[in-house]
Amino acid sequence: PSVADLQAAGHLVACDLYSVPPSALPNMQGVKKRAGDYAVGAMADRYQAAAVMGEVVGSYRRHAKGRPGIVFACNIDHSKALRDSFRKAGFTAEHIDGSTPHERRAETLRGLSDGAVDVVCSVAVLTEGFDCPRVSYVGVARSTASTALWLQIIGRGLRPCAGKDRCVVIDHGANYRQHGLPEDARQWSLDGRAPKVKDKADSARSCPHCLAVYCPKTHPSRCPRCGKANEKKREIKTDESAQIRKITPEMRAAYSKIPPQ
Repeated sequence: PSVADLQAAGHLVACDLYSVPPSALPNMQGVKKRAGDYAVGAMADRYQAAAVMGEVVGSYRRHAKGRPGIVFACNIDHSKALRDSFRKAGFTAEHIDGSTPHERRAETLRGLSDGAVDVVCSVAVLTEGFDCPRVSYVGVARSTASTALWLQIIGRGLRPCAGKDRCVVIDHGANYRQHGLPEDARQWSLDGRAPKVKDKADSARSCPHCLAVYCPKTHPSRCPRCGKANEKKREIKTDESAQIRKITPEMRAAYSKIPPQ
C-alpha cells in the first residue's frame, strides 16, 4: 500500500510539509555524490552556513513549537551544532549518532517519548528501525538524492498516536522538488532505477506566503494552510505576424505627439 493508502486507513497521520525561504536554502552546486547520495562532508559545509542554521530553529519555532521531534543532520559536527542552536533558543535538545553509548541513547529517546526532550538531532541512526509515535515534527536538515531515504525520514513522524492527527515536516533542502510529496503515487521497479512520481511537475508547490508545500492539483486556487490565493502564471501573448520596421522621420514626428502615459 502507498503512503496515501495508509493515511486513508488511519495507519499513518497526515503530513504538513513546509519549505524554507530561498535565502535559507543551502547552495548545493558542486557537491559531488558518493554511493548514490551527496558527500556528507561537503554537504555539511553548505548546511552550516549561518542563514541555513538559523532557519532550522526559526522554522521550528514558527511551525512546530511544542511538538516533540527529530532533526536529521548531515554529519556529527552539523548535528551537534544544531543541538547547540536549539539550546541557545531555549529548547531542550540532544544529539545522538552511531557512537552514542546505548544507555545514553536510550535515555535520550525516552526523554523524547515522555516530553522531557523537545528535539533530538541525529545522524543516520533514526532513519529506520525506530518507532516513537509521539514524534510530530521532523526537520530535514540535509539533502538526499534517494527517494527511499526521503520517505524513511518523513515516516519517522507519521506514526499514529493518541491526540496526534498530523506531523509537521520542514524541508530545509527543497528535497520535495526532486522526490515529491510523501503521499504522491509512485512507480516502483526492481531494476535499480529510482521510483518515478506520476505527474511530478504538478506534484508539489511551495506557497510564497507561508511556505507550505502542497499539491496544486488538489488545491488549484488557494493554499490549504494559509488560505491565500495561488499566484497565477502570467501568460505573455505574442504576435508572430509582427515585423520590424525602420523608424522614419515621419514616424518619429508622429510618436513625439503621443502624450506620455
